[in-house]
Amino acid sequence: MSMQFTGLQVVSWILLLLGTGVLTISLISDYWSTHIPHDHHENLSMNRGLLRQCIRTSSYSNCNFRLASIFKHLKETFKLDGDLMSARTIYRHKPTQSFEIFVALFIVIACLVAGTVLLFGPFCCQKCKASTTLLIFITGVFSGSGCLVYWNSNREGHTFTLVQSSYSQEYFNFEYSGDINNLSWSFYMACTSTVIILISAFLLCVSSRVDPDVEYEPAVTSV
Repeated sequence: MSMQFTGLQVVSWILLLLGTGVLTISLISDYWSTHIPHDHHENLSMNRGLLRQCIRTSSYSNCNFRLASIFKHLKETFKLDGDLMSARTIYRHKPTQSFEIFVALFIVIACLVAGTVLLFGPFCCQKCKASTTLLIFITGVFSGSGCLVYWNSNREGHTFTLVQSSYSQEYFNFEYSGDINNLSWSFYMACTSTVIILISAFLLCVSSRVDPDVEYEPAVTSV
C-alpha cells in the first residue's frame, strides 16, 4: 500500500519535524535565561536552562544539574579560590523549585508527544486525522505552557537560584535575587517551536477539511 498526501499535509509534517527539533535543542541547552546579581563578587554571572545551571566568575566556572535535588536531597557547594582570611565566598544552589519541575515536565511531554506523532503519524494520517491533529495541538499547548510559566518565574526573579554565604561572617547567610534577569536564546527557541507546532496542527486540520477523501491507495498488482 502506498501513502498519498496533500501539499498541506507535507508542509505540516515538515513544520512538525522542524518544531520538534528546535524544541529538543532548547530543552538540552543552558541559555533559557542569563543573570547578573546585585553586588556580585568577582564578576559573578549565571546562565541556566531547564536541566543545568552554570555559574562563572573571573577565576571559576562550573555547572550544576538543576533537578539533582529531586533524586538526592543534596546541595552542591562551589568554592572559590583565594585566601581563607579574605572575604571569600561560596555559592550554593537552591533546591529544585516547583516551577522548574513543571516547566521541564511540560517541555519533555511536548517532545515525547511530538516524537511519537512523527514516528507513527504519517502511517495513519489518513485514518486518524482528528487524533493526530489533536496530539500536535496538545504538543503546542504543553510547550507554550512551559514557556509561559518560565517567563513569569523569570519576571518575578525566581529563576536566579543561588544562595551566597560569607566566610567573614560565618552565621550570616543571605539570599539575593538577580539584578539583571534576561531571557536568552534557548527560551526564544522554545517559543518559536511552539508557534511552528501550532501552525503545523492548523495546516493538518485545514488539509483534512480541504481534501478529506485522500486515502491509502492500494498497490496495483498484475497477474
